[in-house]
Amino acid sequence: MEYLKILSALEAPSGAESGVSGAIAELLKPFTDDVRVTALGSVIGVIPCGEPGAKKLMLDAHLDSVGAFVTELVEGGFLRVGVVGMDRRVMLNAEFTVLGKGGNVRAVPCVLPPHLQKESGKVPEDAEMAFDTGLPLEQLKEKVAVGDPVIFTPKYAELLGGRTACASADDRASCAVVLRALELVKGRKAKFDVIASFASQEECGGSGAHTAAFEYAPDEAIILDVSFAQTPDTPYPKAGKMGDGAMIGVSPLLSRELTERLKAAADRAGEKYQTEVMPRDTGTDADDIAVSRCGVPCAMLSTPLRYMHTPAEVTDGADIESAAKVLAEYIING
Repeated sequence: MEYLKILSALEAPSGAESGVSGAIAELLKPFTDDVRVTALGSVIGVIPCGEPGAKKLMLDAHLDSVGAFVTELVEGGFLRVGVVGMDRRVMLNAEFTVLGKGGNVRAVPCVLPPHLQKESGKVPEDAEMAFDTGLPLEQLKEKVAVGDPVIFTPKYAELLGGRTACASADDRASCAVVLRALELVKGRKAKFDVIASFASQEECGGSGAHTAAFEYAPDEAIILDVSFAQTPDTPYPKAGKMGDGAMIGVSPLLSRELTERLKAAADRAGEKYQTEVMPRDTGTDADDIAVSRCGVPCAMLSTPLRYMHTPAEVTDGADIESAAKVLAEYIING
């Protein structure tokens, strides 16, 4: 959870990942000297196991978060934005930070009072939504330009029961899983040469994972992401149960053999897990990695998460630790 606390404070929406790539590169250095940031902003760390001819295992967790980009500066000091993955239903009640050319600028959404609404409860489209910075237009132009990234203002709240809420647990929670697994494996004999890939641009198409898989040509890959956790309006089995361990994916796109080996690793580690069925593709980096070059066998290990793509994504520390232990066991014994 310390990893998640550090990573969730960093500003890195999809397509503008430099705010987190440097920090992850530093966090990887205790595990390997072979760390680089790719042309697309992904961070790759290679940890050889020392065995000649060892298979290459890619661990993929995306480092970007949902966000937006400034599309227009409006008279009166207002902004308009184009959204990349943010849930518009909660945007009207959120705080935002513009990563402006002249430094960070806070902004709040403009909300029409209910007394003046002709249609209550309507979720506005991008073009209908404006944001208030508090600055006159001329002063705003000195700090913000069209194209500047916009994020939910980072916050990290500790809830009861070992759970936390933050704006970018998708997918910084999975980045934390990978880092914790490497911590658990350090100093032990691994079965694979590990390629730890913290991929960029997952929220806008998966190009970071696609290019990393093409370059490193792994023999197999485990994709770490988040999935839907149970709430009163999304009951089990449509969503996983928080506190019941990580979710192992089943999909036509995923390797059944690798998936079964991942389940066996969970059993050996003494960690319970849940099965997540995705009848078609997965909607994650697995879809891109699986078809890289001549194909890569993939499995998925996901952390249950509530309120995806909102400023308060909730995860359970026990699930994150459990996923890390499963992953570590797989790295050591396959």
